Amino acid sequence: MKRQQIILTLLLTLSAALAFGQIGPKEAKLRGEMYFFYEKYNDALPLLLKALPYMEKDNDLKHMLGVCYIYANQPTKAEQHLRQAVEVKKPKPESFYYLGKALHFQQKFEDASRYYKQYLGVIKEKNKDEVLSPAVKADIKRCVLGTKMRYKEQLAFVEQIADICTKEDEFAPIVSPRTPTSIYFTAKRRSNKGGLRDTQGKYDTLAGKPRTDIFVAHTAKGEWSIPAPLGMRYNSRQNDILTSFSERGDVAILYRSYTMDKGNLYAGEFSESDEAPAYAKLPKPVSTPEWEGNGYLYKNNILFFSSTRKGGFGGKDLYYSMRDNETGMWSPPSNLGPEINSKYDEDTPFLSKDGHTLYFSSNNVNGIGGYDIFVAQFIDSKLEWDTPVNVGMPINSPGDDLYFRLDRAGKKAHFSSNREGGMGGQDIYVAYFNEIQKEQTIVGGQSFYEVIVMAKPEEPEEGVPVEDPTKNITAAEDIRTYQFSPVYYKSNQQQFAASAILDLTQLAEIMVKYPQLEVELTAHTDDGGLAGNNLFFTLKRGQVVSEYLMDKGVSPNQIVVKGCGSNYPQALNKMANGTVNPQGKTLNRRVAIRVFNTESTPIRVEEASPTINPAFKAGDMDVYRGVIEGLSYKVQVKRTRQRFEDSALLKHRHTMIESYASSPQLLYTTGLKKRFSQAERLRLQLVQEGFEEAIVVPYMDGKRLAKEDMEKYAETYNDLNYYIDAMGKEASKGNNE
Repeated sequence: MKRQQIILTLLLTLSAALAFGQIGPKEAKLRGEMYFFYEKYNDALPLLLKALPYMEKDNDLKHMLGVCYIYANQPTKAEQHLRQAVEVKKPKPESFYYLGKALHFQQKFEDASRYYKQYLGVIKEKNKDEVLSPAVKADIKRCVLGTKMRYKEQLAFVEQIADICTKEDEFAPIVSPRTPTSIYFTAKRRSNKGGLRDTQGKYDTLAGKPRTDIFVAHTAKGEWSIPAPLGMRYNSRQNDILTSFSERGDVAILYRSYTMDKGNLYAGEFSESDEAPAYAKLPKPVSTPEWEGNGYLYKNNILFFSSTRKGGFGGKDLYYSMRDNETGMWSPPSNLGPEINSKYDEDTPFLSKDGHTLYFSSNNVNGIGGYDIFVAQFIDSKLEWDTPVNVGMPINSPGDDLYFRLDRAGKKAHFSSNREGGMGGQDIYVAYFNEIQKEQTIVGGQSFYEVIVMAKPEEPEEGVPVEDPTKNITAAEDIRTYQFSPVYYKSNQQQFAASAILDLTQLAEIMVKYPQLEVELTAHTDDGGLAGNNLFFTLKRGQVVSEYLMDKGVSPNQIVVKGCGSNYPQALNKMANGTVNPQGKTLNRRVAIRVFNTESTPIRVEEASPTINPAFKAGDMDVYRGVIEGLSYKVQVKRTRQRFEDSALLKHRHTMIESYASSPQLLYTTGLKKRFSQAERLRLQLVQEGFEEAIVVPYMDGKRLAKEDMEKYAETYNDLNYYIDAMGKEASKGNNE
């Protein structure tokens, strides 16, 4: 403590210098170290980075930077510093653990397990009794499971709601039953009403952390409003978390506490009116002196919640209590039993509409990270829950995945996670399912409590074999021709077929060798699943291939991805008599590869199109290829960082999404025209339909045409001059205004 007091004194004397940016590297490290000690990693990180160029041999500094980057959801940067921290003569034992954690978060399960074991070996050798040891042994088991789970069927695509996330924590997302376009969530922010408090609840600007407040954000066609905190009835000086609504949204369940290890559930009318009665703590036997939290209200009178009360199986357990409609009294809570609860923590329950399907999070060893999301079915005949099943990746991650809630239609789910790639801490995510989750479509019937009271995926065909890429060599010109087949993938999975690895590895090699090359990855799918999701899902599948190439060293500047949905089948999904054509569906689930800018290189790249039986060949792809040859136009209707949802857009033909690997922006386009006048008429129509951002974009051989190249092509394609003139007039008009 003496050292900490000295550091604190130094920090106070340096505060004025810091405010004016005059702090030196030694002082930056001292202040960063103090923030690190109090686990304020976001505050520590910029200070430690300021000190790093002057203290490159400081191993403590590298260790702290690695830990800070882990909590900032940037495990790749954490790995960089921690690898250096473990290579010195006397490394910290904890550096091995955190390096394992950084690799674990990146899903490098085998490497993570090796460093976890090395950490255990170091502390055993030093005869240190480490409190981390049980957790590390559990993480080793999770890494083994993660290695296997990579290859299981993946039920959804996951996207972060970046517009409402910050480097602090955002969690517990709940969609309002009254307004489905509004999402409520809880956040830790410095401006929150409770201020900065230490673990005992005392106000402390140095050691204290923000208490949680409840926020709301609204969305329209994929665009999110700036989140706003709720009023005084909801945000107090305590930690406030909105955990559930009643079916009609007129009642809400809150969690409140001064410290996060002790707290209770509250209920009240959901209203912004100051005249509405205050929220009241749920009475005994629901509330106890222990912790009760994350309540979920089912059909207005069944409350599921998590608790650390005595009599459980260990850690947090899940319970339920029933409210009598006549008296309003709550029944003594019942533990959900050993099938659901374990010696680990079970938390954040959600029961679907069918009353039999329970989702919850647990940090048991049947997961791949900290908290994983599990699902369990209630078996009427046995009057008990079936063994919970891990919902798998990508919904689950090596981080903590919590607060899973299906939407009313069963098309998507919201949850929170601190996985790799987030803004920092817990962030809010959406899982988009390719198939409706049936448990949300069943209305009526008996739920599990009513019953108690009353008594391998088909392997896709490989498509066309990959030809030997070395056979088409023109010796006289020393030009080598490569042919790359489409990358095929299984239905409802994000991973591509193993047969594509050789092609993609070779593609990456030539892309790295010739950095002027650009690759276009155009993803397609069959006619299965939800039409509104197919467009977005194909983009995500194309991005999986993109990420593989970037992992092999290809620059993001060389890659563009297009998601076409089911617009351009190359084979019939159904035969003329209406029967499903499995081979056709297999051929349509593909990511096509096109490489540009080969003229200045000694290579040529061709698409290897599959041989398709004429009896079920579809002509849509041939038509598309014909239109994009040479000059063509599309209308860009939206530029956004996340999924854009508007059913009106899907009514237009040729709708797709473009994404450049070097940019987070998604470009939604529609239409496909050979003349500018045709594209301009479509643009005006789209503006009238409410797409006010619509602009015409020219393409050359399907590739978006850069401004600097337009004059060159205008000599060959006279129609391009009409576009150039129109853009010049628009620019002139804007300048005059």
